[in-house]
Amino acid sequence: MKRFVVSLLIITMVVSMMSAVAFAAKKDTSNPNKGNGKNKVVTEEPVAEEPVVEEPVAEEPVVEEPVVEEPVAEEPVAEEPVVEEPVVEEPVTETPDERTIITVNDTSDFMALVSNMPENAVITGGTNGATIELNQDTSVKFDGLNNVEFTNLHFTNMKYMKVSNSNNITFTNTKFSNFARTGLYFDYTNNIEVSHSTFVEMGSPSIEVTWQGNAIYVSNADGLVIKNNDISRTYGLGSIFASYTTNLLIDSNEIYDTALRAVNIYKGGSTGLISNNYVHDIGTINFTGSGVGANGIFAEAEAYDIDVINNTTINLQENGIEGKFGLVEGNYVENTGMDLENFPTPSPEGIYANGSVYRNNIVKNTNGDGIKVYSGYELANITIIHNHLSQTVTGHNGIAFISMVGYSNILIENNTIINYEQSIFIHNDPDDGSVEIALNDIH
Repeated sequence: MKRFVVSLLIITMVVSMMSAVAFAAKKDTSNPNKGNGKNKVVTEEPVAEEPVVEEPVAEEPVVEEPVVEEPVAEEPVAEEPVVEEPVVEEPVTETPDERTIITVNDTSDFMALVSNMPENAVITGGTNGATIELNQDTSVKFDGLNNVEFTNLHFTNMKYMKVSNSNNITFTNTKFSNFARTGLYFDYTNNIEVSHSTFVEMGSPSIEVTWQGNAIYVSNADGLVIKNNDISRTYGLGSIFASYTTNLLIDSNEIYDTALRAVNIYKGGSTGLISNNYVHDIGTINFTGSGVGANGIFAEAEAYDIDVINNTTINLQENGIEGKFGLVEGNYVENTGMDLENFPTPSPEGIYANGSVYRNNIVKNTNGDGIKVYSGYELANITIIHNHLSQTVTGHNGIAFISMVGYSNILIENNTIINYEQSIFIHNDPDDGSVEIALNDIH
């Protein structure tokens, strides 16, 4: 209790002292000029600060000089022309209908097919080949074949083999020997090919020549290819005989040792090409005692739609080329009328012509005129240019025109003619400009 009282007294004294001090301070501050100098309060007048006027800094406008970009002289890029390579379209190979391959081993196998030949078939003798042998009184006849190929077969001792009313027929790598009449006979067919085959001993000297002795006989056909065949010892009026045949190609065959003509285009309506054939030794097995009909390439009737190009005909009993062909060009003819003593003929010329254009042919050592053009009617629209005609023995005419009526639009120009008795002969020359002869080299 005593401690509490003492503490209270102390607090009361502290509060009284603090109040007195606060009162005294109040008296002094209420009269600031009273008192001695020691206690004089100096009042400092406030110094009026001049406002600092900040002169505006005239910022010079920054003139941005335009950046003159020097033009970049772009060197012109010489663009190489874009050469568009031609798009070579690969030929679309049409896949043929799958064919049934039928291998025959002998004659009986083959003859079983003759009356029951399937379509789309390959008839083959296999790797080693097969021989089909009958007798010369027996013929093989096919009718209505479609898409059939015969290959690696040897047909022998038959009368003939006939294919009629058929389409897309091929004989390749086949051999035909000792046929009594004709090897292959096609009648009313389309798209026939005979290639890389051999024909020997067709017909007989004991039979009349007109209807026998052909390696290949064709009539009423469209689309015929005869190429790369070896044909010899035929006794008929044409190793290859064609009539009324369109789209014909006779190419790269070797025909030799015949009795009569190598190629015979008989009767009209035929169109096509005879080219690159090697025809030689024609008439060497002739049994007639005459050279007539033993020529190389022959057209019986008008064949203006057939061209004769780049053939070689050598050693013939009659002439090398005869007929009314369209273009006769680039052929080589040598040694015609080769045995007039034993096989006489009135027509041993190199080329016996009555066609349209005869150009760039070589004719050597003929036993008749080099190029002869003959007609019982008017000869018209015939051109003979750039041919080379030569003889080792002087005789005959280089170029001869013979018409019983007259001439029209005949041109004989730029030919070389060597060692003929008369270089150019015009029978009954009208001298009226209808026959033009110019720039020929004559020796």
